[in-house]
Amino acid sequence: MSQAIAPGHYLKPIDPRDKPRALAKALAKWGWPIMCYLALALLVTLYMMQQPQFSSRMSLVLPGTGHSSNFNLEDVGQASAQTKSAYSGAGFSPRVNYKQIITSREVITQAAAMMGIDAKSFKAPKVKLLQQTSIIQVEITGETPEYAQSKASALYEAFQNRLTQLRQDETERHYDSVVSVLDQYRDRLTRARNAVIEFQQRSALISSDQWVAVTAQLSELQQKQIYVGAEVKSRGDYVRQLGLDLRISSALAGQAFALQSDTLFQSYMKELNAASSQLSEYRSRWGEKHPKVQSSDKRFKKAKALLMQRSKQVVGIQAAEALYEMSLQISPDRARLFADLVESYALYQGKKAELADLSQAEFKLQHTLRVYSREMVELERLEREVQLAEAVYTSAAAKMDASKSDVFASYPVVQLLSPPTQPLEPKNPNPKIAVAIAAGGFLFITLGLLVLWQRERITRLLLKKS
Repeated sequence: MSQAIAPGHYLKPIDPRDKPRALAKALAKWGWPIMCYLALALLVTLYMMQQPQFSSRMSLVLPGTGHSSNFNLEDVGQASAQTKSAYSGAGFSPRVNYKQIITSREVITQAAAMMGIDAKSFKAPKVKLLQQTSIIQVEITGETPEYAQSKASALYEAFQNRLTQLRQDETERHYDSVVSVLDQYRDRLTRARNAVIEFQQRSALISSDQWVAVTAQLSELQQKQIYVGAEVKSRGDYVRQLGLDLRISSALAGQAFALQSDTLFQSYMKELNAASSQLSEYRSRWGEKHPKVQSSDKRFKKAKALLMQRSKQVVGIQAAEALYEMSLQISPDRARLFADLVESYALYQGKKAELADLSQAEFKLQHTLRVYSREMVELERLEREVQLAEAVYTSAAAKMDASKSDVFASYPVVQLLSPPTQPLEPKNPNPKIAVAIAAGGFLFITLGLLVLWQRERITRLLLKKS
């Protein structure tokens, strides 16, 4: 039974070109999904077919505390050396610096040279900084487990060599700057010493010991002068009192002193004293008529005559007669007193001369001390400058020597916390990663195709809801 054709419609004749179009439409609908799935399969296959890569890991650790040392140089100064903690500055993190050094071209090139390969083939390592710790994790890959481990060891050695180079460069630069400062201190010390030498050449004072010695001499001299002055006063009083008792004036006493200095007069005086003593002794035993008394009296008179004769020859007739009349002719005891007066007066004049010499020496020492005192001020100032220059120079030199041991100030010590590992399994290709890629890709492609196929329906649903 034939179907009726609705008004306004007509039968479309069959076009021979509709078959290719239908085929193209079918290919467009199913070809792209097949190609996407094939591409995903190809990608996973290529990933699994790539050369295995093994990953070697090592961990580095930095110390958290510093150290300090302090020592004194006797009569010179103090020197200290201090290494601060690597994390003492809030804006400074040595781990970040070390990360850049590890991945630097210099370290990689040196490590590649140790391995005997090109720097491009070595490849840069992966560096990870663990938070809230001082640990640095380094990871590097290689074609075999042993090769990856060797690359990690070479990288660590190259890193340590680079740190050593940086520390040496810093030390040399610091040493050069300190040496220039030490040269200035040395010049200052040389100028100070030359100033002291020049002052010593043009002045009477060479060292402070001279001033101390003159001060001690003056003090000793003044003490001796006090003692001699007291002795002069004592002897002077004795001579004056004895002169009053004997009624001899100062002039006659001076004449008597002249006689005292005559050797022949002294011999006669001794003979007179001996004869006087003997005569007094004999008179106390016997009478005037005794032969021994008379003999001693003759001896005494002869000694007086000789003494009078010698006195006239030395001091003149008048002075000799005056002395003779006042002293010698009275009694032997008075003659002994006169001899004592002459001797005491001689000692008195000697002490007076000694006191005068001491006074003159004191005056000279006081003058010398005044000169030394003026020069001592300048000498002490110059010596203080020398001591200060020596202290500064020696202390700076000691600090420079101490700072040579502080090579970890800018680049702290880094230790190998865990040595490079030898991996047991390759890092790439990883079957788990391949499965994850395949599953993710399949899901993504499928969802995309579903959205593409149902776009018209989805569009109508969205328009109907709006």
